[in-house]
Amino acid sequence: IYRLTLDNDRLIVSDQYDNFSIRDLSTGAIEQVMLALRIGFTLKLLREDALFLILDDAFQHSDWQKREILINKLADIAKKGWQIIYLTMDDHIKGLFDKVSRKFEAGKYSSFEL
Repeated sequence: IYRLTLDNDRLIVSDQYDNFSIRDLSTGAIEQVMLALRIGFTLKLLREDALFLILDDAFQHSDWQKREILINKLADIAKKGWQIIYLTMDDHIKGLFDKVSRKFEAGKYSSFEL
């Protein structure tokens, strides 16, 4: 479990062992924190209303184990009525979305290649 706090103008990410300035995190970790903040703020504001997300290779810098976790979290949000549009050039990420899509009813997932 992670916790975010604002210390003056610094965003601090804390786990059970230590505190880290967001500037000290990897690119992938920073992208994950920023996405979590956006989704968290939106869920807090909208409460039960569903919205849509457009993400452009938001997980490209995430390690492969975290990619699957992140995509499963997006699937959980989609099951609550959110529309997720994810643009990628990464075959691994596309494969993970195709895998998680099997949990959806027919017609609830679409994939397009350009």
